[in-house]
Amino acid sequence: MDSQRLRSILLVETCMRLAESAGRPIAVLHRGDADAGSVFIKVYSRSGLASLFGQSLSDDGQLMWRNVLSEDYRTEAAADERIANEIRIDRDIWVIEVLDDSLRNPLTPEDH
Repeated sequence: MDSQRLRSILLVETCMRLAESAGRPIAVLHRGDADAGSVFIKVYSRSGLASLFGQSLSDDGQLMWRNVLSEDYRTEAAADERIANEIRIDRDIWVIEVLDDSLRNPLTPEDH
């Protein structure tokens, strides 16, 4: 396991605690590998919009969260379609779903 990466289950548990403490409903939609499964965070709003956050490397090699949906397809349906495709490719991923009308990632520090 990469020394920069936390165990996947720790990311999931942290996300759940942060969302719950902020009063955001949260659920695990798909359970993956506890140690090394990729984590996706679907944040959706009551208006039907959504963001889907996944981890990637920044230009300086640091792990960061980015919205993997393009600007034109930030709907809950598009997020669900992307999630289904990701699960077909890799059954070990984790998918967390959070209701937040501001579409903020619970694991992004500036959101707290």
